[in-house]
Amino acid sequence: CKNNIRRDSSAVEDMNAAISFNPTERYFYLDRGTYFWNLQKYELALKDFDKAIELYNKFTEAIEWRAKMLAIINDKKNKDTGK
Repeated sequence: CKNNIRRDSSAVEDMNAAISFNPTERYFYLDRGTYFWNLQKYELALKDFDKAIELYNKFTEAIEWRAKMLAIINDKKNKDTGK
């Protein structure tokens, strides 16, 4: 739905501002990653989940989202190569 895309795009912009203000807040990366996921920007989402985990390596929620992203990315690669 276009409203969801617009809302998520706006949320990404808000999270960009929050990250520029406080780049060590792991929840900002988690939140932006979920918005990227909603926008189907999986590689960007994965980078944000990685960053959240880098900031706190026991961040269970980010680890779970990262696992989802890797599964989606691998599935997409397998479909693209016909596997």
